[in-house]
Amino acid sequence: MPDNDKRSLRIASRRSQILDGAARLFAERGFHLTTTRDIANAVGVSEGTLYNYFENKEDLLMGLLQSLLDVQHLQSSLSAALPQDPQQYLTSVLRARRDYTNHNMLYLQSIISEIFVNPALRQRYFREYYLPSVELLANHLQERSALGQLHTADAAIASRLVFSLLLGVFFLQVLN
Repeated sequence: MPDNDKRSLRIASRRSQILDGAARLFAERGFHLTTTRDIANAVGVSEGTLYNYFENKEDLLMGLLQSLLDVQHLQSSLSAALPQDPQQYLTSVLRARRDYTNHNMLYLQSIISEIFVNPALRQRYFREYYLPSVELLANHLQERSALGQLHTADAAIASRLVFSLLLGVFFLQVLN
């Protein structure tokens, strides 16, 4: 493996390690009660090393959000569900989103709590995750309807309904 590839892997691994530590602490203590020193100590790096990867704590939060913006993952799970009947389709989409939520629980917990008090983060989440995801699902529902596999009067409303259901499932998971 060339040295550039090894270096890129090390950088990505360290960045991921820092994000994981930040997510864990943000979820446990909250964003405002967690310091960059706390994160550096939890990850086992110096605070200076942390600043090599992220400008500040807000940048860390945005890094967590960027990790969650997985519209491409949603596209692949929707495509994988295409040949199934409507009930199986909905079940597989819900199962895929549940698995995604379980896999990313700490990131989601650390972001969701901050979304309620941070307007910039809330707008970015809405603009970069929610709207594209709802549009992607609405287009997919329209395609299935055109193929005669699904009957929906309004794919946009159905898409929002499915996302509301997913959000409800997420909150139930967080509450245990």
